[in-house]
Amino acid sequence: MSKVNSNLSGPLLILASAVFFSVTGTLQALAPDGATPWAVAAVRVLASTLVLFLWCALSGRLPRISRNLPWRSILVCAVCTSFYQVFFFAGAQKLGVAVGTVVCVGATPVMAAIVGMIFRKRFPRPMWYAATAVAVLGIALLNVQSFEAGNLGWIVLPLLGALVYGVYMNASPGISSRMNPEAGIMLSLALVSLFLSPALFLYPVDWAWNTSRGLLVTAAFGLAGGLGFGLFFLGMKHTTPVVSATLSLAEPMGAACWGIFLLGEDKSLPTVAGILIILAAIGILIWDGARQGKAAEEKPAKRQAAIRLRPEGAA
Repeated sequence: MSKVNSNLSGPLLILASAVFFSVTGTLQALAPDGATPWAVAAVRVLASTLVLFLWCALSGRLPRISRNLPWRSILVCAVCTSFYQVFFFAGAQKLGVAVGTVVCVGATPVMAAIVGMIFRKRFPRPMWYAATAVAVLGIALLNVQSFEAGNLGWIVLPLLGALVYGVYMNASPGISSRMNPEAGIMLSLALVSLFLSPALFLYPVDWAWNTSRGLLVTAAFGLAGGLGFGLFFLGMKHTTPVVSATLSLAEPMGAACWGIFLLGEDKSLPTVAGILIILAAIGILIWDGARQGKAAEEKPAKRQAAIRLRPEGAA
């Protein structure tokens, strides 16, 4: 695969994963009565794990459990995913869904960049700063109509959610670069399912199987989550953590689109403007990635041309 194609395939896979993740809120709205956020999180992760298990089994990618697997990265991703659920839902409860979402999702690219700079000595490309600022503005516009803050002292909760998700973004390449990405995220989600299992006993979950509607919603959670996580980790093989974090802002944009077209939700000017602005930010990142890949391909050609033009006998 050429450098240009790989630089494009990574972001496109991340965007595809965001589309699958974006249906989570719509599916939660369609779930039967009694489906609390904590129970939904536990059921969604468990169903996603089962889908990824089938994916790996049918494609011959089930991992052989050994000490050689990147267990440290797998465990870090599992712990971060679990804590993200706690911080996100607690922040939404204390601050309201709109404020919690804007702070948590909007701060994630910044947190991913800070973690990358401190622990991996990786610095974003200049274009990333512009694209991220544009995308965060779009996220704010998506939620401006319902922006009613609770006690802003609780803003630390979504910020902590953004921080652990930033760590998750930086730990993900440790999995995708050392084993089949789908198998790696399957193992990580299996651990998350174990961590979140108390919710299955503390909150009612019979809605997930006692009606045809519940079964369909549960199956949809599994398919959307399994495909979303699988595609995300495949995309991480060719995308830096900070770019992945910014591209993931397409998830709330997609959620807004599903809400408009399927649930008849808000389609005011700020919402439409927010969607268009996020699309512009995504376009900037994809264009910059393609330009970077093209430049990387041209360097060897220019070097070879310089060698051919060098006078014979020159040092």
